[in-house]
Amino acid sequence: MMLRRILIGLVALLLIGALVIVVVIRQIVFGGTPTIHRSAAEPVATASPCSTIDASSGLRAFRVVTQQSEASYKAHFLVAGQAVPGTVTGITGDVSGEFLLTSNEHPTIKSMEVIVDLRMLDSGAPARDEHVRNDTLEVNKYPYAIFTVMNAQVLPGSYTDGRTVSFKLKGSLTLHGVTRPTIFDMQGQLASDRVMGSATTLIHLQDFNMKTPMTTAAVTITVSKDITLTLHYTGQIENCTHLS
Repeated sequence: MMLRRILIGLVALLLIGALVIVVVIRQIVFGGTPTIHRSAAEPVATASPCSTIDASSGLRAFRVVTQQSEASYKAHFLVAGQAVPGTVTGITGDVSGEFLLTSNEHPTIKSMEVIVDLRMLDSGAPARDEHVRNDTLEVNKYPYAIFTVMNAQVLPGSYTDGRTVSFKLKGSLTLHGVTRPTIFDMQGQLASDRVMGSATTLIHLQDFNMKTPMTTAAVTITVSKDITLTLHYTGQIENCTHLS
C-alpha cells in the first residue's frame, strides 16, 4: 500500500512537472499579443528649438507622426523538443524624429534623425519584456535607439509624387551605447504633404555589445543572435525643423 502511494505521488509529480514545462513552452513560443504603447511625454526629437525653413533652400522638412508610426523587433528561437522555431515580436509606438528632403527631381535626405524609446517595448509577455528591457537592452542606461542619416541620395533617378519606391538607406544606428553603420531596406511614398513607408534591417546582438536573451532552466531554448528591426512611419510636412 505504501509503495503504491509513493508511485502515485511520483507519477503526480511527473505530470505536474510536465504540465509546467508545457505552460512555459506555450508562454515562450505562443505567449502574448503585443500591445502598442505610446507615452504622453513630448517626443525627444522636438526638444531643440524649431528653425524656419528658407523657401529658397529647396528643402522640405517632415516630422515623424508618433501616433501613426511604430517600431518593432523580431527574434527567432528553438525550444528543445520542438521542430518548428518560435518567433517573438516586440513593438512600441514611441517613435519620433525628423528628416529634411531636397525638393528637386533627385530626392536626397540632407539629414535625418529617428528616435525609438525602448522603454515601452511590449511582446505580450511581461516577464520576457522585463528581461529584454533590463538585461538585453539595459534601457535604464540606454533608453533610446537612434538612426541618423546625412546627405544620402534616396533615388538615382527622378521621382514623382505618389509613386512607391524601394531603396537602401545608409546611416548610423546607435543602440545600447554603440554606434555602427547600418543599412535599412526602405519603402516609401511621398504624397503631397506626407511621406509614408517602412524600413527593415537585420542586426547582430554582439555588434552592439548586447547579451543574448534569456533561456529558462525548465527547458533549453536556443535564441538567434540576429534580430530584425522594422519601422513603419508616417511623416508630416512642417515649415520648420529641429535638425541642425
